[in-house]
This record gives sequence, C-alpha cells and structure tokens, in this order.
Amino acid sequence: MTALLHTFCTRLLALWLLLGLITPALALDASKLLPPEQAFVPQVTVDDTGIRVRFVLADGYYLYRSKISATTTPQPLLAEGRYSG
Repeated sequence: MTALLHTFCTRLLALWLLLGLITPALALDASKLLPPEQAFVPQVTVDDTGIRVRFVLADGYYLYRSKISATTTPQPLLAEGRYSG
C-alpha cells in the first residue's frame, strides 16, 4: 500500500509541476495583440468569375475557417463560399 501511495503522490506532484509550467505559456497579454485589421489583412479580387478574398496573416496569427462568414444585402447575392488552403 505504501508503494501505491508513493506512486500516486509522485504522479500528482509531476502533474502539478507540469501544469504550473504550462499555464504561464498559455496566458495571453491582450495589450500585445494586433488589431484585427492589422492581424488579418484582406485582399479582394473581383473578375468575371467571381469575388475572391485572400487574407494575409501577421506572423504568429491563425485564421479558422469556422470563424469566417460573409453576408450581402440583398440576400443572397453571393453563392456559398469555397475555401482553399
């Protein structure tokens, strides 16, 4: 029973130390984030085949497909968007 308790305590301590080291790395300082218009710069191209929007991302920034949407007035002026990587 003592060996089992020792193993449990050792693993608990290791987990506690690991979380203590990881948590500060995950913290964000909001004051150091770029405004969206600087972090995600759109480049729009319009031609006979349609409208293309390409985002140029600042270093270290990521854009997720599930977070992008477009609307038009009147609706629906645009067809369903297509994404390319």
